Amino acid sequence: MKEQGTDRVPGKQVSMGRATALPHAQDIGRALRPFRRPWLSGVRRRLDVDATVEHYTLTGMLIPQLAPAPEPWLEAIVVLDRGTAMAVWDETVRAFVKLLRALAAFRDVRVWHLEHASDGSILRDHHGRCVPMDPDAAQPPPARRLLLVVSDCAAPAWRQEALWRTLHTWSRTAPVALINPLPKRLWQRSGLDLPRTIATAPKPASPGRLLAYRRPRLLRESVGTKPWLALPVLELAPDQVLAWARTLMRTDPNGCEAVLVPATGRPPVRRLHRGPARQNPTPVDEQVRARAEAFADDRESNAVRLAVAAAPLGSFTLPVLDVLRERLVPEATLADTAEFLTAGLLTATPRPSADTLYRFHPAAADYLTNLLTRDQLWETHFALSDHLAAHLQVPHGIPVVFYSPDAEDMLTTSARPLAYAAAATARLLGIEATETMPTTRRGSSTDLTTPSAETSPTPQRSTASTAAEMRDTQASEVYATLARLFRSLLAKASEAHAFRPDEPGQQEALEDVVGVDPQDKRGEPAEQDDETDLTDGGRRAGLTQSSIPRLEQVLADRERSLGSDHPDTLASRNNLANALNDMGRHQEAADLHQRNLTDRERILGPDHPDTLTSRNNLANALNAMGRHQAAAELFQRNLTDRERILGPDHPDTLTSRNNLAIALHDMGRHQAAADLHQRNLTDRERILGPDHPDTLTSRNNLARVQAAAARTR
Repeated sequence: MKEQGTDRVPGKQVSMGRATALPHAQDIGRALRPFRRPWLSGVRRRLDVDATVEHYTLTGMLIPQLAPAPEPWLEAIVVLDRGTAMAVWDETVRAFVKLLRALAAFRDVRVWHLEHASDGSILRDHHGRCVPMDPDAAQPPPARRLLLVVSDCAAPAWRQEALWRTLHTWSRTAPVALINPLPKRLWQRSGLDLPRTIATAPKPASPGRLLAYRRPRLLRESVGTKPWLALPVLELAPDQVLAWARTLMRTDPNGCEAVLVPATGRPPVRRLHRGPARQNPTPVDEQVRARAEAFADDRESNAVRLAVAAAPLGSFTLPVLDVLRERLVPEATLADTAEFLTAGLLTATPRPSADTLYRFHPAAADYLTNLLTRDQLWETHFALSDHLAAHLQVPHGIPVVFYSPDAEDMLTTSARPLAYAAAATARLLGIEATETMPTTRRGSSTDLTTPSAETSPTPQRSTASTAAEMRDTQASEVYATLARLFRSLLAKASEAHAFRPDEPGQQEALEDVVGVDPQDKRGEPAEQDDETDLTDGGRRAGLTQSSIPRLEQVLADRERSLGSDHPDTLASRNNLANALNDMGRHQEAADLHQRNLTDRERILGPDHPDTLTSRNNLANALNAMGRHQAAAELFQRNLTDRERILGPDHPDTLTSRNNLAIALHDMGRHQAAADLHQRNLTDRERILGPDHPDTLTSRNNLARVQAAAARTR
């Protein structure tokens, strides 16, 4: 990828997968588990077996006895602030809402929008209808409704009384919480400058008027400000979400953080004496440099590490920053990202049909670049390159341009390459990476660039100062060194344009060059959701024989140290089963996959991606054993579930449809298999393009099935 500019290069537009917009989403989901506490007196009724038996023994008449069925306690309403500064958190809020719905702890999860206009704020429900905001006319919400207000409180309306009075009114009858993506130390600079306290709940799902709180010593009370109500406030961090959830649903005596909202909405304003205005304001460059120095004072903080990692890019979008956060600073939270974005080092350019573009101020870029070490520059480079290789051609991803001198289209890009694709990745796109890497920042290369379709081209920033020219020269040399070394490693690791594990010495050669065992996957548990190509019969088994003892040992160690239900243990069992299946030991593989499927359905639920993967792999093993009917039933169930959960255009859905077609073909139902392959081919040509490897697989499988159908006529 490159920063936006006016260069035009031949290339091909592709889509690189986005990183998760909600850090630590799995931990946040676990923290929300207290909300699974059921409401025992539900609206629906269920058969009470004990009461029915007791009634029969007393009367001799078999009459079903019904009792209220438990149901989720609360309905969740996410009130999303649509202020200008909140647009950057749209993807994060979508991920959070998706998490709430997947938790299955609420009767319903709906999103309302809080819009700000010159004449006041407007609240719209999920149907787009206006909801009264006047505190005197607004009707309090139902008691079993949880209101989650997501806002950075930066809009001018949050410094006035009306919004806070509305929250005060809501808190009288229902539980309300305020989720702020900004770090706590920045809350005082926004409208969230209210007295802080610790709140506790006397009973589950207590409304704000019942929350007990510790009165701050310097709280300025008057007749008009009473009653004060505690409003829980939290960041989207697992520990804070857990403290709030335990307080609200389990009455944890430790409580959670909250602010006190008076009946007037805002506490009395304390008049401050302002000194005389400065006659000679500080130049902008000096102000930005001072902010950069103050921001980078703690070099080990997650926000500073993230800023230093992004400094070589010059400009970036939030999805690119999410990639750096996920790969280089995985412990960073949403507050760390917000602290970096609001530190005054960047200028934001909103774009109507694309992500907001952030550019470093020249003074901030100069200061942060000087903090870069060579290792950090390598880490940034390989973070983007590795993410590209792992998330290539993903629907709804980050649009980028893949440079190719043979391409017919001339696409507008910028001058600085941010990621280089491996030779194997280039071949997946039908591009032969034979040209040399650039020796200057404006040279041609096999790289990824952001396409001009996202924004209109903007001129490059002039490098007038001597320091900027020196920085550009140094950066060019570093990029050239990176490119040459990276290319030499790739040439050694992928000699003859492919890695063939079944040829003697290939595995050892790759370990010597890269230092990684191909079966190790950098220590991450590998999952497998295979797609069969009728040409070569699926995966090769060249490395499987030597891997079986090691996989068995890893599984035994994880069962002993982590337990049989740990996700890593389940992943190890899955990997061992796949290896056994590749060797032809299909019955053993099917037994392990069946055990994994049972455990994952019990632990993760039937709709979890890992559960669907286990069901797919079990079907593969059964199909290899000749039990085509049983395999087809599992493939059909997986296809139905993935269409419902992921949508018809998701790559996993297309894979399930392909595998179902393979099973039908093996059963002799060639016409049904051909229909599915034809649909898959049409969808993949539309989504992935005609030259994608999966598209070629679908075209090959369709041809094979059609030939088989012709022979049987």
